[in-house]
Amino acid sequence: EYRRQRQMCIRDRLITAVRRKSREHNWIDCFRSDDNGSSWSFLSKVGDTEIGNVSNGNPPALILLADGRLCAVYGNRTDRQIVSKYSDDDGASWGDALVLRDDFQSANDFPDLGYARLFQRTDGQLVTTYFCCTPDRPQTHIEATIFDRNGDRRRAAGAFGGREHQHAVLQVVKDLDMVHHDFGVGSVLEASRHLADRLTNVLT
Repeated sequence: EYRRQRQMCIRDRLITAVRRKSREHNWIDCFRSDDNGSSWSFLSKVGDTEIGNVSNGNPPALILLADGRLCAVYGNRTDRQIVSKYSDDDGASWGDALVLRDDFQSANDFPDLGYARLFQRTDGQLVTTYFCCTPDRPQTHIEATIFDRNGDRRRAAGAFGGREHQHAVLQVVKDLDMVHHDFGVGSVLEASRHLADRLTNVLT
């Protein structure tokens, strides 16, 4: 089963990372189109979101970094981790998963994590938001991690304390989704970095 996912333009082609599901496991595949989306060809498997099919997997976040690499962030619900992966060949292959969070703990033991959004700040650092549960807050909520382009985690933001704070973060994410739909590719990259800086201000 395929799940719809946002596409991005890299030079003269479209690249997308798609959530995949089967009865045995859930994973993410990467596809490429050279004819503006009329047809697609398989590029690579990005990674597994779940071994088995109990918790439904989750879709990835995918962006083009300023240095030309692709970065994907998603939740591995089997290992209960938020991970990032990088591709330096336009999605043809991916490096090892770099763990951003591994402290998941939910009240009902269901691994409800992932559904990441990903941004690059104007200083080059990355910000990702995602569903999470932690020992201090075992109900599903939104958290964020700031990390550098090599995947080194700089700061994992704590749980957002109130609805007002959560709403502010969600509004920035919503604004980013609108930018992706309403602007050209060059404008998207510039506007997304400004929105990522706004998100950083919300977190601090």
